[in-house]
Amino acid sequence: GNNKAISIQPSKLIFGNFNGFRKNIFPRINSQIRSLIYQYDKNSDAYKIAKKFQKEGYLIIRGNRQKFINEICEQYNQAFLNKENQIIVKDGGAIYINKPLENIPSIKKIIDHKLDLILRNYYQDKYFIDSIGAWRINHIETDNQNKDVGISNAFHNDGCGARTIQIFFLISDNVNRNTGSTKFINKKDSIRICRNPFYFSRKFIFGNLYNEILNKSNYFEGKSGDLLLLNTDLCLHGASIPNKKTYRDVIGLCLMPSKNKLETQEMFKNIKKFYQDKS
Repeated sequence: GNNKAISIQPSKLIFGNFNGFRKNIFPRINSQIRSLIYQYDKNSDAYKIAKKFQKEGYLIIRGNRQKFINEICEQYNQAFLNKENQIIVKDGGAIYINKPLENIPSIKKIIDHKLDLILRNYYQDKYFIDSIGAWRINHIETDNQNKDVGISNAFHNDGCGARTIQIFFLISDNVNRNTGSTKFINKKDSIRICRNPFYFSRKFIFGNLYNEILNKSNYFEGKSGDLLLLNTDLCLHGASIPNKKTYRDVIGLCLMPSKNKLETQEMFKNIKKFYQDKS
């Protein structure tokens, strides 16, 4: 069947993800070319942090801009209270805010100068924001947290391209594995697990591999203003399902390498809709 074919797919066995050859090879070639041109400051904190992020596949930054955090949380909550803004998915398991940039203009401030420097070191000065979303994950009945119930809760790769980054910016406080935190596996372990020919897909995982995934899982736990940078194409990840009477609110930005040099504010002029497969 399809699962068996995918499990022995050459690109999966080589690269350790489900992106295929084109979305693995071309981004890597492009990155190598850029690295020959971009002038790194190898003594800077931004360079060192970017290198650590590249190696691990994830980076957690704790919020320390309280005035901004209060501002963006207030805008999010006001937007969410308007039922006309809500796009309900899977019987309310996930609820998206329509036109997030219009309803939550402070999204433009998530990428501050410090984060921008890290991203420019990772992308060799060139990146753009492909899509933006704001959404709530609610409790949904299931007998297994990692069984696919249609709200991106099963471990998976996004399959957009090897250099794609998701930024998850927390709006909720007290976010943990019981209230819907993003779960993920670091880059090295994700690649090794995906290369296993017995790893078929998010919907079918053998018992031993499933236990290994659980043992290797990390959880993005924290409070409003904390953010996670995650290479969602290379790192297996998913959304934890919140316990009853709990939920998690989050804003997400999808970043990709850009062919043209763009200033941060200019990136927000051409944003796609964000109601696809997110965590």
